[in-house]
Amino acid sequence: MKEDNTAENKFPCTVCSLCCRQIGNIPQLTAFDNGYGICTFLINNLCSIYDTRPEICQVDKMYKNLFTYMDKDTFYWKNLKICKLIQTKHGIPIEQHVILHTK
Repeated sequence: MKEDNTAENKFPCTVCSLCCRQIGNIPQLTAFDNGYGICTFLINNLCSIYDTRPEICQVDKMYKNLFTYMDKDTFYWKNLKICKLIQTKHGIPIEQHVILHTK
């Protein structure tokens, strides 16, 4: 089955900001950690440096620069699995979980 990821063919982030609250064990984001595993640039549940955020915070850029050895659908599904795990852990209702639409 082919995924229709979004109209722009980008990862369909729901902007729940939970990934920004789980950075404590990510070496590339050590300088961004406020001491509680939350990004210091997360303000009012939004990234205050969105346009200049680190590459590791950009699913599509990470794919393009580091993961093209796998197909994009597989990379998206791997990211989706982590997103859904975090969203479930934090009690986000399933109807608000990130999804990849299939054709």
